[in-house]
Amino acid sequence: MKKNLFFAVLLTSLSASAALRSRMAATEDEESALEGIYAALGGGGGLNVIAGENDFGYDVEARLGYSFGAPLIVYFSGAIDGASTKGTLTTAAASYRVEHFTVVVQYHLVVKPKVMVYVRGGIGVGMSNSMPVLSSDGSNAVGLAGNGGIGVEFRLSPGLFLSPELYYRNATLNGNTGVQVVGLQLALAYY
Repeated sequence: MKKNLFFAVLLTSLSASAALRSRMAATEDEESALEGIYAALGGGGGLNVIAGENDFGYDVEARLGYSFGAPLIVYFSGAIDGASTKGTLTTAAASYRVEHFTVVVQYHLVVKPKVMVYVRGGIGVGMSNSMPVLSSDGSNAVGLAGNGGIGVEFRLSPGLFLSPELYYRNATLNGNTGVQVVGLQLALAYY
């Protein structure tokens, strides 16, 4: 009886160990598939806040960098946000756009085979040469820029993800005027 119980416990522990090793190997394969070149292209819209005006506008962003596996990605981001002001009694209506060039760190909070949840943050330079609100003489407005976001990546195929994201961008141009954007974008990401 003791001999049969010993073999039953041994067989159960060996099968549990094999199942655990199999699951760990599958997780390692999924994570290693996410290691390498990272590229994404997205667009959307958001609320642009500048010089006391709130205007809805557009957003386009391109990303290129390196994924160190499932949790961490570092990439360069180039983004353009633009809108048209309505104008007031003292200012005329105008269109403007702001370019953001930032280095971003993205961290995955949840990594599952079909879906991943991430947060990101970055810092860099913002600039614009089409903002009469900032520069009446038409010169370039340049300053510190930062961004952040939270999003979800849905696997479409191995290495290709669809990523809706809630983002925030801020650029302090010419040292005193801030351009803030809060919006939603949809991106295709490749690992």
